[in-house]
This record gives sequence, C-alpha cells and structure tokens, in this order.
Amino acid sequence: MKSLKIRNLEDSDKKPLSEDQELFLNILNRVIHNEQVSFNEEIDAHVKEILYLSSDHFVYPLIVNALYSSCYEGIKIFEKRAIDQTIRQAAKTASFVMLYKKMSEKGLKPLILKGMVCRNLYAEPELRPSVDEDLLIKPGEIRKYHQFFTEHGFILINEEENLEKDSELSYKNKENGLYLEIHRYLFPQDEIFSDLNELFEKQNESMKINAYGVEMEALDPTDHLLYMLAHAYKHLIYSGIGIRQICDITLFSEKYGALIDWKTIVDSCRKLHLEIFLKAVLKICQNTI
Repeated sequence: MKSLKIRNLEDSDKKPLSEDQELFLNILNRVIHNEQVSFNEEIDAHVKEILYLSSDHFVYPLIVNALYSSCYEGIKIFEKRAIDQTIRQAAKTASFVMLYKKMSEKGLKPLILKGMVCRNLYAEPELRPSVDEDLLIKPGEIRKYHQFFTEHGFILINEEENLEKDSELSYKNKENGLYLEIHRYLFPQDEIFSDLNELFEKQNESMKINAYGVEMEALDPTDHLLYMLAHAYKHLIYSGIGIRQICDITLFSEKYGALIDWKTIVDSCRKLHLEIFLKAVLKICQNTI
C-alpha cells in the first residue's frame, strides 16, 4: 500500500480549512511519516495557533519535537511542556510493560487495544501520548484480573462499577498513576453500540507485537483496524473524531495493509450501514486500497 496522506475531504460544499489548520496538518503529515519539517516564516507567524491545535488534538509533543528538530529557535519556550508530557508517557509505558510481563507470568493473556499498538507505529513512540491502556479480556476471567490488579496497587476508579455486568472497567494505580481500561466486550452492551460487537463474533487469531523487547498479543490486523474504525464512529456519536485517531488509522493501514482483509472491512461496515462513514474516514486518510 502506498503512503497515505492526511488531507481534507474534497467535497465542493466543505468548509475550507484555515491557514493555521492547513499548516498544522502539513506539519503533522510529515511528522507521522518521519519526514523532516522545514522551518519557514509562515510557520513562525502561525506557531501559537499551530501549537494550540496540536494540544487540542493530543499531538503536542509530536509537533514541538518536529519544530525543534527543524532548528526553529522560537519553539524553545514551548519545549518544557512537551518534554514533561513525553517523560510522563515514557514512565507510564515502562510501568505498563512491567505489568504486562507480570500478567504473562501469571498466565493472564489480555489483548492489547489501541494505545501500545498505535504508539508502536510512530518513529518515536513516546511522542504519541495515551491517556490509558486498553485491554480486552475474556468475560469469564474478570475476577482473576481484578484480583491481579488489586494485588499490584490498582483500584477501581468508580467503586460502583459491577464486575459481572459492566462491559468496561477502569483501574488506576495508586503509586504510578497508570490508567487501565479493561474491556469484557469491545463495545458497551447497550442499545446504542451493542451491534458493533457483532462485527467481532468471529474473531480472528491474534497478532503479536514487540514493545520494548516484550512480546504482546493484540487483535489481528483486520480486526484491529475494524475496531479502530468502529471506535472512531463511537467517538463521532459522542463528540467527534480527533486528528490523532486519523493518524493512527493512517499509519496502521500503511503498516498492515497487505495483511488486512479489506473486503471484510467493507462488508462489516456495510452490514451496520457505516459504509459512508468508512468512505469518509478513508478519504481523509487518502487511502488507496
């Protein structure tokens, strides 16, 4: 699959992008493809707006690092915040890697969703921040995981969450602040999103990724891309899709494109009447299947 590019939709009635947005997307496009960003006076004139957009879309360290690498002197006053975010992400990643190793030693084998899988797509993973780490487990094993997390310093963020009934449980480590989202099902079992779970009833074999020397299991490429798309749709229903999600989908499709069953992707979206949504997302990514 050839390189994907982040572009706006080309519909005639679209709302045109501002100059700030165009610059932001152009820089981000080069960043995620590990290309050098060339500093120019146009960037200098719009840098505050560019950084505001990068913060709003949770890609601040990526943009600041790119401008710093381009020898843009004006970025130095913004550097500390980006470094702080990167260090915090590195610490959370290290904590999660150690936790995963301990889970494996106990025979617990959750599937990694989004966070670690997505960060691994970037040239410098810690520049792509994650709020939490998402794990998919077998519904009947929730008690085992709950006991394990409790023994390793985690508490339920909401004590009213029901271990046996809730589709998703949130944990936080009291010492290192690591957040975990534990999924018994990929999507809530409610009237709004329960149909999305039907897409994964015949789940494929898992794939393995290597993160910091540790082999982890994740959904296979087709299922994981389908999950990322369905998760983006869920976000659209609530509040809209962020550009970081588009970056993740772009890079994932580039890396695993040859292993993805695109017919299954299209058929699955058509089944739930999401083909227009799929077309829109892939057009934004400028994906050529």
